[in-house]
Amino acid sequence: MLSPKFKRPHSPKGYTQRTERYTAKAWVLVRQLGSDPFQMKLENVSKTGCKLQCLASLDQQKVISIEAANCPRITAHIVWSNAGSYGCKFEVPLSDDVIALLTA
Repeated sequence: MLSPKFKRPHSPKGYTQRTERYTAKAWVLVRQLGSDPFQMKLENVSKTGCKLQCLASLDQQKVISIEAANCPRITAHIVWSNAGSYGCKFEVPLSDDVIALLTA
């Protein structure tokens, strides 16, 4: 069973988190249609979403694909952005096993 390592009381632009977040200092590969893939830092993750950080500019209207070592490809939508940080909502909730891999 996972225990929360991180809980953020407020999110930018009024977006409300509904699930517990876990600290994840992993680097992931992010792909978006029409652009080159790039490395982003995965700051935190939950069953339903994550926070990514990068200096690259993402198109909030396009779906992203997140790839990490030993994990299945994760598809997500960007729900907020703020100064190089992106809040993402997964199309399919993550299992505890995948969260454990991302936070190891």
